[in-house]
Amino acid sequence: MSARVDDLSQPSVPMSFCNGKRLLILSGPMGNGHVRAAESLAACARDDYPGLSVEHINCAALMHPAMRAIFTHGYTAVLRHCPHLWRSIYDRTNAPPGTSGWDRFFHWFARRASGRMAHYIERCGADYILCTHFLPAGVLDELKARDAVRARAAVVVTDFDTHWAYVLPHLDHVFAPVEKGAFKLRFNGVPAERISLTGIPVMPGFTRAHPVREIREELGIPSGARAVMVAAGGDGLGPIDTIARFVLEQTDDHVIVLCGHNAGMLAAVREIAARHPGRCTPVPFTDDVDRYMAASDVVVTKPGGITVSESLAMRKMTIVMDPVPGHEERNVDHLLECSLAVKASDLPDLLYKLDVLRDNAAERERLQTAADREGTRNAARHILSVMLAGGAARAGDGSH
Repeated sequence: MSARVDDLSQPSVPMSFCNGKRLLILSGPMGNGHVRAAESLAACARDDYPGLSVEHINCAALMHPAMRAIFTHGYTAVLRHCPHLWRSIYDRTNAPPGTSGWDRFFHWFARRASGRMAHYIERCGADYILCTHFLPAGVLDELKARDAVRARAAVVVTDFDTHWAYVLPHLDHVFAPVEKGAFKLRFNGVPAERISLTGIPVMPGFTRAHPVREIREELGIPSGARAVMVAAGGDGLGPIDTIARFVLEQTDDHVIVLCGHNAGMLAAVREIAARHPGRCTPVPFTDDVDRYMAASDVVVTKPGGITVSESLAMRKMTIVMDPVPGHEERNVDHLLECSLAVKASDLPDLLYKLDVLRDNAAERERLQTAADREGTRNAARHILSVMLAGGAARAGDGSH
């Protein structure tokens, strides 16, 4: 069994230890969760280690424009129009390298797409390189294999299951969010001393107290009303307009809808809000998700690793819906196994779950207690402490 690192309310590495050193954090071109994880690590590093030079780069900026478009827009298009294709890609590449045609094609394509990225990493001069996405992590692993990079290098897994893409033998460390993910890494050959069990990093705002009454007044939420936040990640994927309309029609709840970068979804939700004056708050892409979440009583969301971790860090009751085939389906498995959330299979089921959470104090307490047990509030600090100190966070004995 891997052991979770001890709770850290303060950084465990002396600030002076990092003076004059450089940390490069690389996020990925597919989805927004990897970027938010990287931003949380960068924010924590700047707060805890002011003498450390910190740079966060989305590796999309280091790709040829055509390749960048394929990874970013292609990924979103597949999820919107053919999500089961993504499940096939996810499942067929979740195997040792070279064992499937899909895997060989993907790795060939990734290498073609990442030449500029490899060039930058090789010459950046960083002392530490931390990845929150498998694509830059794979590039970094190949560079480490031929001794082209001497920096301490690691990857942070941002979903609750661990795909084979994170089995990278030449990286110095892997940060797994949950025990099952750490077990799979060990089973697939990653030495236990290179694994730390830390949780998924979230921005500092999700771990701080908020002036909830003032925020609710600012949003026009009546005193005593229940607020339901509906979210679907930074890309605004999923039928969040349909969910918002249903909750508004079937309950007296106030609904906060986070539409991400999806301008069409924002327009649709604004039309719905106009038909329910004073009860719906449409929100375009924002960096203030923690404020809207603080004002909410229940979070209804797609089960992305980052959004769910943010909700757990704030002890919110969480209902997951409409998972992306593949990684988000695996996230749902973990959340239900550990009683961290409830799942709504369709709209009537969502209404039932909302009624249960309103009327059943024991169920609310069960979810909030499980969220405390998950312990993701200080994940960023845990990761940085291990990364900068150069040791393992008591990763366990490596037994299967």
